[in-house]
Amino acid sequence: MNEAQRLATRLSAPGDAASENSNSFYLLTVVSDGEGGYDLVEQYKTDLDLISETLVASDVPEDTPVAYLVETDENRIVFYVDKPGYLKASTYNPDPHAEAAWEADEALGEIGSMGVHRGGKISACFTEDGLLVFFPSPGGSVECIEQKGGKWSPRGPLPPSIPIDSPHYPLVVDDKLHFFYVSKHGSLDYLTREVGGDSWQENVFYGATLGKAVSRFAVGHDREKQTFTAYVLTGGVLVSIDADGNRHDLVKEAGAGKFTPVGSAERCYHIHIHGDIVIRGSQNSFNMGGGSIEKGSRRRIHRRRYY
Repeated sequence: MNEAQRLATRLSAPGDAASENSNSFYLLTVVSDGEGGYDLVEQYKTDLDLISETLVASDVPEDTPVAYLVETDENRIVFYVDKPGYLKASTYNPDPHAEAAWEADEALGEIGSMGVHRGGKISACFTEDGLLVFFPSPGGSVECIEQKGGKWSPRGPLPPSIPIDSPHYPLVVDDKLHFFYVSKHGSLDYLTREVGGDSWQENVFYGATLGKAVSRFAVGHDREKQTFTAYVLTGGVLVSIDADGNRHDLVKEAGAGKFTPVGSAERCYHIHIHGDIVIRGSQNSFNMGGGSIEKGSRRRIHRRRYY
């Protein structure tokens, strides 16, 4: 499996994240519990093998949206929607003697019940000193909440231009938040604001008009050129779109969750996954669970028991 095939495999799952081990990654999937309900399950995989499966949450909707953030293999958090339609979070407990590997984040409920619009998506990203989560409310607005120091607080709605069912991808670059989404016209647009600010600016990703439904996508940032590259899974094909509007089909779905290269094998090899995803020949990096920040900085996903 080359890097483009691995990226397509990750984007084809409801949610995913890189592992600290460059040869493995995490996928989130929804499976039947055998009793008419559904469970949210984490799969730990290599390119060839399924290493383990772990229950994250029980009794979730079959189509629950998810977002997955990983700082280290021992410090992870998953966001999802429960059966009544409310935003929930679970954090990983690395203690081998714990009753369960994943624990509900009770602190999230302290800011009140947060409903998620049916068919809407969830996304999340780290900031320098916390994390942000985005989701569409039942009223139709895309809301943002923030965790700092273990405390959750609402950050208010985003501009009303974002379709309810659009996948979205937040990315923090140099203290500026970039929120990418698919517009109602099928273009890849994005909003920007300072991480601590409230004023949004609307932007269009040049040349990124998509003719088919988008399953998921991710965006990389070239720190030297200060440009973005989008990687979009659409119609079973992983497409790269650079800042000049150049588009390349990388791999296509071949059935049974497999992807085969399209075009030159060299182009498919330009995507390298190691914790963050790095595009060779530049300094692009991004985390599939949400936007990355500069490597070397440390953030903590706070658990309820820590405060």
